[in-house]
Amino acid sequence: MHFHSKFNIDWQAFKPGARTLKTALSTFICILLYQLIGRQNPMIACLSAVFSLRENISKTYSFGKSRLISNSFGCLFAVILLIIQHNHRFFITQLLAVPIIVILFISLMNAIHNSTGIISGLAAFFMISFNVPTNHYLYYALCRVIDTFIGAGVAIIINHVIKPPKQKK
Repeated sequence: MHFHSKFNIDWQAFKPGARTLKTALSTFICILLYQLIGRQNPMIACLSAVFSLRENISKTYSFGKSRLISNSFGCLFAVILLIIQHNHRFFITQLLAVPIIVILFISLMNAIHNSTGIISGLAAFFMISFNVPTNHYLYYALCRVIDTFIGAGVAIIINHVIKPPKQKK
């Protein structure tokens, strides 16, 4: 069996476009920037750049803003959960509070017309709530917001500097 026929690959479409190259450049800049300023892990900035970079500057700005807002609230809700858990039984608090916070978070994002940020905000909430040692959660939450801002900022700058090609009429 041929590889081509099994997966139905269109090799003519297998070429990087302008958005692909700008996304790669954004991740390159995030990694380089983190090395230059001595920040440890560029993962969140790179993810933010990839999620934020869109086909034009206005959509890139909109997605970057949405991601920053939702991640900020996701981090805030995680900090609140971890403060509550610090003073109560860990498992029961987590079991009851996490689903309630998910409902509150989604409702809040819908109320402020930021439904596009629900997934990334909840990802931030879960990453902090389930992966960060309790004595570092405030620092990690702040770093997460800063990293998101850096990645979205890089994507906005790249999309502003490197203009999309003019469409032929």
